[in-house]
Amino acid sequence: MTTDVDRSSFFIALVVVDVLSGLADAISGPYVVLFLVDHAQLGPLSLSAILTARALSGIAFGTAFGAWIDRRTTIAPLLLALAGSAVGYALLGFTTDFAVLLVIAALPIAIGAAAFSQSIALVKRDFDQASPHTANRAIGVLRASWSVAWAIGPAVGALIVGVAGFRGAFLASAASAVIALMTLVLVRARPLPADATHGNRRKPANGGPAIALAFSALILFHTAMFLGSIPLPIVLISSLGGGKSDIGVAMSLCAALEIIVMGVLIWRPLQRGERAAIVVGFAAFVAYFVALTLARSVGAVFWAQILRAIAIGLVSYLGISYLQSLMPHRAGAAAALFSNSGQLGSVLAALGVGGLAQAFGYGSIFIVCAVFSAAGLVLVCLIPTGRG
Repeated sequence: MTTDVDRSSFFIALVVVDVLSGLADAISGPYVVLFLVDHAQLGPLSLSAILTARALSGIAFGTAFGAWIDRRTTIAPLLLALAGSAVGYALLGFTTDFAVLLVIAALPIAIGAAAFSQSIALVKRDFDQASPHTANRAIGVLRASWSVAWAIGPAVGALIVGVAGFRGAFLASAASAVIALMTLVLVRARPLPADATHGNRRKPANGGPAIALAFSALILFHTAMFLGSIPLPIVLISSLGGGKSDIGVAMSLCAALEIIVMGVLIWRPLQRGERAAIVVGFAAFVAYFVALTLARSVGAVFWAQILRAIAIGLVSYLGISYLQSLMPHRAGAAAALFSNSGQLGSVLAALGVGGLAQAFGYGSIFIVCAVFSAAGLVLVCLIPTGRG
């Protein structure tokens, strides 16, 4: 009984930490590029260097932290990630020097990017002795809490930037990360050690090809997600006649709808057919980008957010648990792999958007995203049967 109480207490603490760390990213995240270009006066190459350094370092730290928690169940990597987020955002508010910004992006900010994957791994550890549906529901709640943060964070960030500038937003993000850090430090319950939750360690037969296909599909999904989000504000304003406020509305609307999608999955978890649901998510992403290509009004973009929310809700919620089912007893590595697919997607998007926009225009990027999503759908269908 004490174990159940401790598990619940630790899970509640992780949800609080997840919301706060998500707010840290959501308050400043949408405005970092604007800060680097308008305030720090960085050119395209310098901007690309910082974004790429942040993503590549994030992959390295995420992988290392995932291996750490697989060897020994501990909150230390998550504490380091929250500390990195707090320090990184605080430092951003006090410099515009390129070299310093590059170091901040490659070290504390990149370390902070591991917070979400570490939370997921700890939840998986915390519920290893529970039923698979209970564990998946717990992961779903954690993922939904991240969407809650992103549903309100950009609006809060816009308000702070308008009143206190970029420095105010960065300091608010740092404060949110500090509160998350202190919450985790003060909670008395801790996850069970790995040897207390692992029974017979078994590796899935032929797991390598399945993992490779799933990881590749997730990279394509995240590349489409990040690549499609870059031209959306430009198209909304320049092509469809929208205002700056419409950008925030679209982002917050999608995040709010994601919560509904994940809420349904938490309330009525899938008994089987996990891969089929992921396929539906990829198909919804294809439809979303086709809808954006055909959109002729801001309203059409708003309606299309339903498709985007279905795609992100299904793939992000089920994708994490699907990877973990392919990598039993390696929750940290699975969570890091999911996170790294997002980091790689952001790198590929940052590297490709300039050339695509210059050659074909911003609107054409949505077609490329639809192709990436369709390719990811095919890869998911190619994963050997008997895995969801």
